[in-house]
Amino acid sequence: MILKCQILLNVIILLIITNVSFELKLSPKAAWNQIGTTVAGDRKGSAGSNLSQLNEPVDIYITNNDILYIGDSYNHRILVVHLNSSTNNSAIGSGPGPDFNQLNRPDDVFVFNASLYVLDTSNYRVQKVALDGSNVTTVAHIPRPGTGPGDPLYLYVTNEGNIYVSERLGHCIWLFFPNSTTGHIIAGQTTWAPRTLQIVRTIES
Repeated sequence: MILKCQILLNVIILLIITNVSFELKLSPKAAWNQIGTTVAGDRKGSAGSNLSQLNEPVDIYITNNDILYIGDSYNHRILVVHLNSSTNNSAIGSGPGPDFNQLNRPDDVFVFNASLYVLDTSNYRVQKVALDGSNVTTVAHIPRPGTGPGDPLYLYVTNEGNIYVSERLGHCIWLFFPNSTTGHIIAGQTTWAPRTLQIVRTIES
């Protein structure tokens, strides 16, 4: 069992390295303007809840057609920003709450196969949503830790549809296979994991 899990971890690491290498393949002459432009949120840094404001955003995802999805955590929504149009913002989620159309502190977002995957952190689940906000389904249930730590923080979806979730205070990584809302711990403090696989704190690389 340990050997199989070690092999699986090596495959995961290879997939991540391959993906990052592809996305960061840039010209050696690439340069950026050193003066940034605010594309979402208040320019003065004030929190707010209207469509031009954010409240503790955590993670983002940008599609190839320049649509920005923001995990607007304490507004309990995903803010959708069309980068080519500053007046066409919209929101997914009407939280806070546990219903299908609600979110509770969503931290991470990921777009795959024309669907938006939302890590609905305080509801301990991953929601799959059509890009227009319709057809909401729960594709992963992250076990609640009871009175102990938990706090799922980041997710990643592979080309095969596998979902990986890092649980920050639970010090572990969950794997959810397609068509199954039940996950498996593949790294972190488990009964089978050797000391080298234990995680002190999970963060996004």
